[in-house]
Amino acid sequence: MNSPLISVIVPIYNAAEFIEKTAEHLVNQTYKNMEFILVDDGSTDGSSEICDKIAEKDSRFVIVHQKNSGVSAARNAGIAAAKGDYIGFCDSDDIPYEDMYETLYGIVEEYDCDVAMIKSAIHFIDGKVQDSSDGSIKVYSDKDEILKLFLLNKIQSSVYTKLFSAEICKQVQFPAPHKINEDRYYSFFALEKCKKLGFKNVTKYNYCRHEGSSVTQSFSDKYLDIVYFADLIEDFVQKNYPELSDYARANKIVSYLRTCQLILLLNGEKTYKDKFEEIRAFIKEQDNALCKKYLTKSIYIKYTFLKAGQVPFRLAIKAFSKF
Repeated sequence: MNSPLISVIVPIYNAAEFIEKTAEHLVNQTYKNMEFILVDDGSTDGSSEICDKIAEKDSRFVIVHQKNSGVSAARNAGIAAAKGDYIGFCDSDDIPYEDMYETLYGIVEEYDCDVAMIKSAIHFIDGKVQDSSDGSIKVYSDKDEILKLFLLNKIQSSVYTKLFSAEICKQVQFPAPHKINEDRYYSFFALEKCKKLGFKNVTKYNYCRHEGSSVTQSFSDKYLDIVYFADLIEDFVQKNYPELSDYARANKIVSYLRTCQLILLLNGEKTYKDKFEEIRAFIKEQDNALCKKYLTKSIYIKYTFLKAGQVPFRLAIKAFSKF
């Protein structure tokens, strides 16, 4: 019996420096029944031509060219073009391990999951690597538990660590034109349709932070998507899963704290002073008992310090630099 087809969607915008290396790691996947959908999102640096040349060498590559519309629209175009039974995602400058999709499908097959997940390692521009894994496997079949763990940030929100059944994947759209936290939006609503999630605590994907990545930029309106999606998810949970409302509120508090942290770290404290104070006012209104119960120790300390003001919050950020 033929193994199921896996489609991997790669959104591309001005990534000429990285595409060929990423494509090489896709070509060398140990799972062989695959197609790779490269979505050229109006690149102007020669990425379009590189994609076409890659497809000429390997028929498993499908190229979609579109005018620049953002990463969410590019991924949606990839989903529409995908023919696979299962769908995964890869960023154009990251490196999947060559047995990544064999590992993910192995989880699907062994545990009859419609979503499988592994871990990623973060490679920073200074050469440091952030990675932790122990090889353990957990399988979740209770939807409330899956959503609760996601809202508590115990299930990674990135889509590139996951393999989705096409049935689920094609029911959810990325929220174009939003560009920040769109993974979190998509993963939440995909998992809301999930019957069984399998997670193997192994690293099979290298997420690379390059110069020019979003975290090296100045704060702008796009980062307010973090607040927008937290509000949207809380509204959805309150209407459809009221028993999880406290978890959705905890997720919202964490998202609001993260936004305030980014305002300060990305030099937005002057331009976004009013937004910072608006979020701080919201934080000050939150129930301390709920925060103490659901926030991690370091985030609870940040919550406490933000209530006291910007200067104490800066001290908390410095003391707990990993958010």
